[in-house]
Amino acid sequence: MNEFIIAGTGGQGVITCSRLILETAMEKGLEVRSAETIGMAQRGGSVMSHVRIGEQIHSPFIPVGKADEVIAMDLAEAVRNQRYLKRSGIAQAPDDSERAALLSENRIRSDINLNCYDLENQWKKNGIKRNTNIIMLGIVFSGGRHLISEKDIEKILIKRYSGEIRKKMLEALALGAELSRKGKRIT
Repeated sequence: MNEFIIAGTGGQGVITCSRLILETAMEKGLEVRSAETIGMAQRGGSVMSHVRIGEQIHSPFIPVGKADEVIAMDLAEAVRNQRYLKRSGIAQAPDDSERAALLSENRIRSDINLNCYDLENQWKKNGIKRNTNIIMLGIVFSGGRHLISEKDIEKILIKRYSGEIRKKMLEALALGAELSRKGKRIT
């Protein structure tokens, strides 16, 4: 079973991200469940989605301490949701200027892995900051560690989107996969 917490704030594409994972898993014939907490999303508040892929899933909610990965759209949300990670779970997030402070204040659990990616230069180079969620999907689902892959997600993007939107999303997914393969993480 794969269990993911997808976290961000309103407008960062958390719901789009979780729906792409759901659709991809269903397309592959996998059992999948999800639940979302949206709260004050329209005002920039926290948005979180639980996604479970596997067999005999009885609840869409992931208990605290059981998630394989937190897929965060920013570092603060990765830190806020780290409680959901199991021991040796992975929090994946874009890097930001607060990382050093968070690490020095010991706000990151010592029994998890935090992978931060410097997306600032990538955003400038590729002009795709709006697609951070899709970059994060490329990072997480490349390498064959999960029941779905970035190639499976690519098929759904092609099926679901067209024109310039599809092009930018496919570029973002490929960029994330490349960052993951090259080990371009900071921590």
